[in-house]
Amino acid sequence: MNTSTRLLVAMSILGLAGCAFEGKEMFASRSAPAQPRESALPLPSTLPLADYEKLLYDFLANSMYDQQPGHLQWARDKGVRDTGDYLNMVDYGTHHAVRIYYSPKIIDWLKGGRVGPIPDGAMMVKEQFPPPAVRYAGMDEKTLLTFLNERTVMVKDSAGSPDGWFWADYYGQPVDSHDPAKNPTFSYPSSGFGQYCVRCHASAEREGTFATTRNIEGFAGTPITYNVDNSWRLVDLMKPPAAVAAPPQLAASHALGTRSALVAASTAPRVKLPGPYEKFVKFFKQIPPVDPTPAIVIPNETYDHIVSPGKTPQMYVTSDQCLSCHGGLGAPYGAMFINPRDGTASVAYNGKGVNASQGVNISQYGEWRWSMMGLAGRDPIFYAQLETEVAVHPQHAPAIVNTCFSCHGAMGQRQNVLDNGKDAMFQHAYVSQQFAQIDNPKDPKYRLGQYGALARDGISCTVCHHMVETDKPLDQLITGNFDVGKPDELFGPYKDHEISTHPMKTGLGVTPKYDVYIKSSRMCASCHVLNVPVYDDKGNQVGTAFEQATYLEWLNSEFDNEYTPNNPKARTCQQCHMPNDYHGLPLRQRIAASEDATYPEVDNRARNDLIQTRFRDDYPRHVLLGVNVFAMQMFSQFNKILGVNTTIDFMTGSTEGLPNAINNAMLQASQMTADVKVTIQKLDLAKAAALANLVAEVRVTNKTGHRFPTGVGFRRAFLEFQVIDASGGSDRVVWASGRTNELGIIVDQNGTPLPSEFFERNAEGKQQYEPHYTSINAQSQVQIYQELTKDPQHNFTTSFLALKDTVTNNRLLPPGFLEATYPDEETMKDPGFIDGTGSDTLTYRVPLFDQSGAPLIRSSNPNNVKVVATLYYQSIPPFYLQQRFRDAQGTDTKRLYYLTSNLKLEGTGLENWKLKIAQDSARGPAR
Repeated sequence: MNTSTRLLVAMSILGLAGCAFEGKEMFASRSAPAQPRESALPLPSTLPLADYEKLLYDFLANSMYDQQPGHLQWARDKGVRDTGDYLNMVDYGTHHAVRIYYSPKIIDWLKGGRVGPIPDGAMMVKEQFPPPAVRYAGMDEKTLLTFLNERTVMVKDSAGSPDGWFWADYYGQPVDSHDPAKNPTFSYPSSGFGQYCVRCHASAEREGTFATTRNIEGFAGTPITYNVDNSWRLVDLMKPPAAVAAPPQLAASHALGTRSALVAASTAPRVKLPGPYEKFVKFFKQIPPVDPTPAIVIPNETYDHIVSPGKTPQMYVTSDQCLSCHGGLGAPYGAMFINPRDGTASVAYNGKGVNASQGVNISQYGEWRWSMMGLAGRDPIFYAQLETEVAVHPQHAPAIVNTCFSCHGAMGQRQNVLDNGKDAMFQHAYVSQQFAQIDNPKDPKYRLGQYGALARDGISCTVCHHMVETDKPLDQLITGNFDVGKPDELFGPYKDHEISTHPMKTGLGVTPKYDVYIKSSRMCASCHVLNVPVYDDKGNQVGTAFEQATYLEWLNSEFDNEYTPNNPKARTCQQCHMPNDYHGLPLRQRIAASEDATYPEVDNRARNDLIQTRFRDDYPRHVLLGVNVFAMQMFSQFNKILGVNTTIDFMTGSTEGLPNAINNAMLQASQMTADVKVTIQKLDLAKAAALANLVAEVRVTNKTGHRFPTGVGFRRAFLEFQVIDASGGSDRVVWASGRTNELGIIVDQNGTPLPSEFFERNAEGKQQYEPHYTSINAQSQVQIYQELTKDPQHNFTTSFLALKDTVTNNRLLPPGFLEATYPDEETMKDPGFIDGTGSDTLTYRVPLFDQSGAPLIRSSNPNNVKVVATLYYQSIPPFYLQQRFRDAQGTDTKRLYYLTSNLKLEGTGLENWKLKIAQDSARGPAR
């Protein structure tokens, strides 16, 4: 709809056709109607959001609802009133000071005793003023309006969402835009169905409103009053706002959000992306250097807003439908989600000065959002892998895409099947710009764009919380084949008699229920055991293979509680990946921020027992820990390419969400993943002819409940072992196994990549790789914990659908893992590796004299000899990137090339493309 058409429609709606449009003067020239009348605006569900916003914002900007001559003459409150206490210069209201206007349909419903549904088209406009209300006593209308800084609006439209309301927050801003040039921070929309307002309004007794006649002119009764001290007089808030002013910083004074911070951030200059990393581009020549063209950009998250239509909930909705109640809040209501810093974590909640208190947003949404589960639908590594699979196996492209999105884009893939039948195939194009730009509900492709939005939202809230146990055999539940309950039920870890169901019933149309399955590791098996077909180069299926088996690894570890329910060592996936402490600090938290008796008194709120939120000592943090920090850094450094808002958290004002997630991952890597212990067994500096003057033992112990690395087979960990000459007061590495260059490529003593790094062929034509070692005596040997597999053509591959023959799989076992369940014959020859301890012991035999007989150690003092053993991890090793760039060169692969070639790792803990997991050192004579 172009500007001229919108203007004509607006004039027609407002009854102004044929009049010269001259702003407020034109409206004021009309005579007042005899009776209040409705707006005649169309229902918001019948138009694209931007088109409706244009009409609504024109309506609000000209105050067409008020009692000026020619306007609609709506009833209004008896005066400006507070919505909570104002004490010590802090506003405890749920809004600022307000004055509400009510359309005739609202007044009729209130007169009728709040019985039955409110008719569609009914509206309320809440004018907001700087608090407290006492400052406006006796003020004339013209002066009062100079302090008006915001309007929030409710429009009844039962077809739009389960709660039945369209919500809008207007402060003079332009209409919402998905265009990065107009909305570079990808801030949440100012208007729409399923907005954050539901967080409080879902606790209303009925119809999502607390409206009461005692507040309104012409009705009996006195509005509720609150405790207001004199501190407001100490602050000069009496200056009229600018002509088009954003609202004040709401999070600093009450619980609504941080809209003005988003507006301010959206006007900031765009950050110029860093230039290509020259060494990366020089080495990886399969693709020419990639520029950040629009083609490689993933549609931004403002598109990812899917609400259940009408009163019938659909199975899957986007996470922003959970954000309002399960996201953190600013002061004074946000304390339930802000935990004090423990003194060691490099995280802070300050929201750019919004709140001086120290802590982090540990709400469910706040931590899930920046986990790799929350980012799975935008994961650039996943998309490049998927592009490879389609390129290598084009005959099976539809099935490949549909299967892969059954986990990474589970909501979109599943909703497509629910809507269109079990044979409906999810298409990669649904997540692209083409479908994201469709925002017209009448467009036949609109629904396809919604599937894409659901997919981009990742492994989101309604994926896990709809899952149910059906006692099927495990092989019927894996590879994304989980079972779900009813669309109007969501399952959690708390008993039914402990749950307040009213807010979710009225706000989302769903009932929360208890189901122990949500706490079981078996639930995780659906996406963490993948059994996939294996195809040869002609597209023929030649077998099947486990692409990953993390749940099976746990099931065979000492942490299992399914075969051994009373196991004292048992720990489920959730207990490790969703801890109920903060870095060892115990928590006592609420699981939701919906309005209850802790909020200011209000009329027509539901009974306390239906809405009260309990404090929990077993609060499960949705941090969903993992150590794929390389991908998380891509989201941090290239949020505009990947379409996420890292500028500021909507509900709290915090800028620390993603940095906190990265910090959590780094702490997990260093504290909860593995241990390394090094011991010098022999050190003799006098025997030049000896083959090994130095003998050291390194023991690596897996601390996780599954293999390390686990998941997809291309991830790897490796040991770097250094012999250091500390003579003369400075350390000098004289011998090393497992050293790398700047690109994370393992090199020998001359800096030359090992032939095994890219599976180079030897003189016999065989591809080279690093076997599992029990002893290392050369700098060209390195212990790598990895899974290497060949395709049906007998070449090493990282294609998930070509995993024909496992050559080696010496990834560290979890404690308790039994020999009988371990398939790799090569590693089975090492009895210490399969002894059930989760450890590997490796001996290094190092000559301390070079070939000419010259000593490597400058001193004869054995205390000047130091050895350091370090375990490193790579989630995307160099050989993996090489194969991605070789096997496919489409949009998704080019995106990954751009990200990896521009990724800056200095100062991130990922220097030289490796993440340190554990380290130990020893010095001096043998002990």
